[in-house]
Amino acid sequence: RGLKQEIQDCLNGFIQRFPESQRNAQQAEVARQLSEADDEESSVKVLNGPAGCGKTKIALEWAANTNARKILWICPRVQVCQGLIKDLTSSDYLFNTSIEINTGEFKTIYQSGKERDTPEGKEFSGDIVVTTIDQISNSIITHKKVTTLVTYMNAHVVFDEYHEYINMPAFNLLFAEFIECKKLQKNKAKALLVSATPNYFFVEEFLGIEGQEIKGIESFNQSTYRIQFTTIDEGNKDEGNPLYKLQPENTFVISNTALTAQKSFIQNQSAENAILFHGRYKKSDKQDIFDRVFESFQRDGRKQYDVLRAGPIVQASLNITCDRMITEFTSAENWLQRLGRLDRFGTNKEVNDYITVIPQTLAIGGKQVSRCAKFLHSLHSLQSAKAWHEFLNDRILENPVHNLSEIYQMYQEFYDSDKGRNAVEQDLKDALKQSANVLTVNLLEPISFPARKKPKDGKVKISKNSLRGSNLFVQMAIANVQEKGEITFPNNYAYEESDLDANLTESEERILGYGNSEQDLRAFMFKKHHSIKRVKKVHKDFMLSNEARSPETPIYLSYTPEDLKKVEGEPHPFAMYYAIGSKQAIGSISINNLITQKGGTL
Repeated sequence: RGLKQEIQDCLNGFIQRFPESQRNAQQAEVARQLSEADDEESSVKVLNGPAGCGKTKIALEWAANTNARKILWICPRVQVCQGLIKDLTSSDYLFNTSIEINTGEFKTIYQSGKERDTPEGKEFSGDIVVTTIDQISNSIITHKKVTTLVTYMNAHVVFDEYHEYINMPAFNLLFAEFIECKKLQKNKAKALLVSATPNYFFVEEFLGIEGQEIKGIESFNQSTYRIQFTTIDEGNKDEGNPLYKLQPENTFVISNTALTAQKSFIQNQSAENAILFHGRYKKSDKQDIFDRVFESFQRDGRKQYDVLRAGPIVQASLNITCDRMITEFTSAENWLQRLGRLDRFGTNKEVNDYITVIPQTLAIGGKQVSRCAKFLHSLHSLQSAKAWHEFLNDRILENPVHNLSEIYQMYQEFYDSDKGRNAVEQDLKDALKQSANVLTVNLLEPISFPARKKPKDGKVKISKNSLRGSNLFVQMAIANVQEKGEITFPNNYAYEESDLDANLTESEERILGYGNSEQDLRAFMFKKHHSIKRVKKVHKDFMLSNEARSPETPIYLSYTPEDLKKVEGEPHPFAMYYAIGSKQAIGSISINNLITQKGGTL
């Protein structure tokens, strides 16, 4: 009940530290505009705020202005939740407020510098609950947690980085349903959509939110950025490819996939003081590396690392900064989100270099034969990415140096252009078609099931009908990757089998080799596992998948040399290992991506 006052105390603290600040005044004005509700119309609002403008502070001020008693802060990914928790629990914000993180991995309540596990059955009890859309959508797709939907309707809701839902199968439709629920409350609705890249077509044409409900704020960052496009041959992994090239101090290299980040890190680990971050880690390593990235590259960070090599996991909401950035070709939203980590706090006097690496086939003829093009096509963002590249390239021919306000203005002009909107619409329609198929397969009619007994250890099995895809628990052997490229295989697995909190998951598609029987790791386990581990052999290999929904019986994607010796076997040529580098964990990676047939070299 004291949330409004606690937020007001936080805002007063900013005023005291920065009296007569123009930044505070502009943030307060935008919060006031967002707080205004028409008599009969929906008060679902959109905050269009460039990187580093203080969107979190503006959202809190909007909540205070509209008498918030509870806030649900809904994020697209766990890493966005973690970054937000870092901000909200700091001394500058709401140190003494009960702030809860509620995801599949983390269930913790923070208050007054202390943290404790959320008691079972007390989820969503914090004054501010930072959660993922998965936890909210469970209220719809399981038909068992309707109280969560009641909590959602009664609370102030902030959808942070909502643009990420646009190309997420199923979640884009569910997100639209949640917005529609709030719109039914008309002027009593308290919902705020927050992003630096609002995707005007999606908001106006699909969500049905009028343009006047989008409130923007100018960037406070006056730094300048040199936009460069570099064409490459994708097969080239030497100095000619900036994604793999040795980089100077305070550089971020952000690729579209974890695999590219892993390979480039391994290639440079002996010569570069770098840290690698992506999503293919076990839980303990992921949390440790996240903390180290934040400590090194936050404002006035320790700078214990010179280079960050990462997948798209860092492109949104992380309050970190660098002086130079390399990015792989991607959509307008991802491109601008990544730019938001470059000189985030506007401290550099020199021009900041922002280099986009694009496959030659895409740059010249827009052909969809490259790995990058196929990957973007699978995410339903290729056509809009190509249109954004052409649009931006035309704008920077004469002058590649611009400030942030000018770059965001280009983004708005892109959505005002017929070519831009047509490309975005094409990608969105493809994404929505896939969403309909996913929901048809995974959603059940509202029926009641008998209550299941929970396992004694409290572990919950992975659902067969997950909207994120069919993931299974997996185990894998360790591969040590030395600085000179030598790879050794100790007789250890990624985690102790009794330590169920350290588990790893992998998509069933990948386990089965994406339909290629030669790469099917489950079939390999079916033949060998009972002899290696001295367990009862299952009758059919699909039964291994059923069992792997529980962490106690994972799919083995690789075996230690000692275990393989028991059956006089060789490793599967596509076995996946948990790689450990000379300085840090590299994460799960297929052996064929670590070595070539010539042996030992990347």
